[in-house]
Amino acid sequence: MAAEIVLEDNASERGELSSGESNKLIKLSITLMSGVCVATLTVADEMLVAALKECIAREEGTPERQQKLLLPGDFQELRDSRSIGSYGPFTDEDPPSSAVLLVRTAAFFPSETFVDHRPGYHFTLGKEGLGYYRDDHDERSQAVDAFDGWWNWYRANGECDTFIIQQGFLYHGKMGCAQALSLRKINTTKFCIKEHFFAELTSETELLWSDVSWLGSVGNQDRKTWTREGPA
Repeated sequence: MAAEIVLEDNASERGELSSGESNKLIKLSITLMSGVCVATLTVADEMLVAALKECIAREEGTPERQQKLLLPGDFQELRDSRSIGSYGPFTDEDPPSSAVLLVRTAAFFPSETFVDHRPGYHFTLGKEGLGYYRDDHDERSQAVDAFDGWWNWYRANGECDTFIIQQGFLYHGKMGCAQALSLRKINTTKFCIKEHFFAELTSETELLWSDVSWLGSVGNQDRKTWTREGPA
């Protein structure tokens, strides 16, 4: 809620200073995987993540529906129904602070033909071309590559590795020490890394690799599919 947020620099001019000033405050740096900080917000620890997304949309421009917010380190997702203060750890500064990773997800999936009905999407010719648009797609939606986002790779033993594709790079590992691999975009649904390893979207939620030997994981070379969540 706007009444719970303190936006740095000119918050008081916007009338957004907290009416419940007894709440503990937390300073959040909204950051991309590249390390670029796109917004700095000071919020009440009781603020819900859903309300934080509204603030990010207002300050940085990414609509709430295109945001995935993760904690650096283990990439734990911040859930809309939980409060900011329920996460952590935070620094010992005054106010305590933490980075929050912003991952932008696509609101459009290109397709030359109608394949089937896809929950949460409608097939049409729109400003980004022909394909499946999220039902909540509108003029505020940001153009993001269809394969950008947060991907999971499940090993044969059930363990899960997380990968993030953002702004032309594929990241693997913890933020701050993540390996960044440059990718070459071939078309709207296909790209390659290291010139030899190709990946193509087979649906909004599946990415199929030609070869996963670049991961160096013995016993998992036949597990060529990455997955992610569809629209809520």
